[in-house]
Amino acid sequence: MKKARGEEPGLNRVPCPEAAVRMLIEEGERADGADLGWFALQLVMLLCWLRADSVAGFQPGDCVVNADGSLTVCVRHMKMRPEFKTNPGVIEIAAPGPDGLHWRRRAVHVLRRANQRYPGRLTLLSE
Repeated sequence: MKKARGEEPGLNRVPCPEAAVRMLIEEGERADGADLGWFALQLVMLLCWLRADSVAGFQPGDCVVNADGSLTVCVRHMKMRPEFKTNPGVIEIAAPGPDGLHWRRRAVHVLRRANQRYPGRLTLLSE
């Protein structure tokens, strides 16, 4: 095993191109219904660096957009972390700055709309 030898495990995670992030937010701003749910779910995956396996463990209420625009995400399933099933990991993402056009503010707006218009979006992968 690479880790036992002190080598990097090669997690194969690569940065997401800015153009793809921009497109995801822009499409999420225009979307509604199940499409809005999917765009919001993908934004949560992107913002929290989560894999589909972790997102498939979401339960209602696991992703909360707080009043100040910060984001709180509970992770109940993660590879090599069985304790998360009983004691979820919590990811906190700070509120965006005051600039109304900042990409994170726009992403939070998409998540907030999805929470209001498509509350079942978190469980799309677990259904």
